[in-house]
Amino acid sequence: MFCPFGLGPFGCPPGYYSNGSSTSCHVCPRGTFCEAGSDLPKLCPAGEFCDNIPQSCPQGFYSSAGSVDCTPCPAGYYCHFCVAGSGSAAPCPLGTFSPAAGNSQQGQCTLCTAGMACPRGALTAPLENCELGHYCPSGTIYPTHAPIQKCSRGHFCPAGTSFPTQYPCPPGTFTESNELASAAECTACPPGFYCLGGEAKVSGQCPTGYYCPTNTESSFQFPCPAGTYNSQVGITSVEGCLECPPGNFCLQGSSFAIPCFAGTYS
Repeated sequence: MFCPFGLGPFGCPPGYYSNGSSTSCHVCPRGTFCEAGSDLPKLCPAGEFCDNIPQSCPQGFYSSAGSVDCTPCPAGYYCHFCVAGSGSAAPCPLGTFSPAAGNSQQGQCTLCTAGMACPRGALTAPLENCELGHYCPSGTIYPTHAPIQKCSRGHFCPAGTSFPTQYPCPPGTFTESNELASAAECTACPPGFYCLGGEAKVSGQCPTGYYCPTNTESSFQFPCPAGTYNSQVGITSVEGCLECPPGNFCLQGSSFAIPCFAGTYS
């Protein structure tokens, strides 16, 4: 709140804050954000960038907390559709590589070249030649024959699977099991959460401004419609989005109602 000329108090608009002892509002510093009526700036969450207002990093980018810009996902990695609480790059799995930066999903990692092996994650090129007396099809992890391995959690392994992470569970599903034979056995993502696919657990809880029914594939798949908002995490249906109150406006995917600007009303 701020009190100009002893009048008020008044709430600062979004992008500004007042410590309560000021007669004016201050611009929210870069790397932070300020909701309407803020007393102090809040640190920009990981997976977002803030120049007064928090914005999510696009696919293929990531950020740490307090960032003013997003960083392209480096070669050998992929970056999910970033949300608050993420903000890190995932390595391309064993048996794959990626020479390109800016990957947004595991499927953009390239299977290891036939005749080569990729025994480590986060490779930018195949690492080893196939050993004499062995053969190495596309996606080979080790340059010599390896014992049969368990399927990786978050994946399924039908007959003829070459490596444990060859077939990720599709978006909207996950699995803690390492004994699945088909995608149909992957577990449906529960309501209130989202599942990017290829993971052993749910990817995260539905963020504010969005709702997540069963089998939701990403945190931003189902935004609250324009004219509504949602300040709670984990809501499961559009009915959880609240009607924008009089004197405010709410954009699609709003986490809170924004007061009408000075000189306007609703």
